[in-house]
Amino acid sequence: MISNKEYLRISVKRESGNPAGKVSNYLHDEVKVGEIVNIGMPSGEFVLRQSDRPVLLIAGGVGITPLLPMYKCLAWSERNTVLIQCSPNSATVPFKEEIEAIKSPNVHHLTGYSEPLPGDDISDPDLFTGFLTRSILENFRPDGDLEVYFCGPKKFMQLVTQLLDEMNIQEKRRYFEFFGPAETLRNLERIS
Repeated sequence: MISNKEYLRISVKRESGNPAGKVSNYLHDEVKVGEIVNIGMPSGEFVLRQSDRPVLLIAGGVGITPLLPMYKCLAWSERNTVLIQCSPNSATVPFKEEIEAIKSPNVHHLTGYSEPLPGDDISDPDLFTGFLTRSILENFRPDGDLEVYFCGPKKFMQLVTQLLDEMNIQEKRRYFEFFGPAETLRNLERIS
């Protein structure tokens, strides 16, 4: 959710699978921009912590949704920040233009494509192909005692957890949004 004190913007991915998402499809098909909807107050604990530590944001697919307002806020701060956004290819990157428009000397945006399209420019130094690896995280993470915020689909979250474990990133410096029990991120087989 993004607010500018005049409006709130929400981002809802249409779930068209089987079963289809009732609320997401209703919002996409019936609610028009500018309509007034009754909603509850934002809640949750996945918020940017007040500190001076550098920040690593890691998004898988629509997991960028809660990280985007953090990235925008951090662009106005002095905290060194890296956003790593993973998606299958250029056609599936949420908020691509909006993120690329954010310019600040303390923020850096890196994109990863697991299934690049033939026209994707994979020579871009801010783009990697394949899945996220420890090497990528180590090469692009901000220096210092960083905080890590991550969000994405279950397998992605498991991979990120595994990589952070391998890098000995302290648990108390990891923050994530996950729709399920946190134990699930470690209780399955290791990602290879």
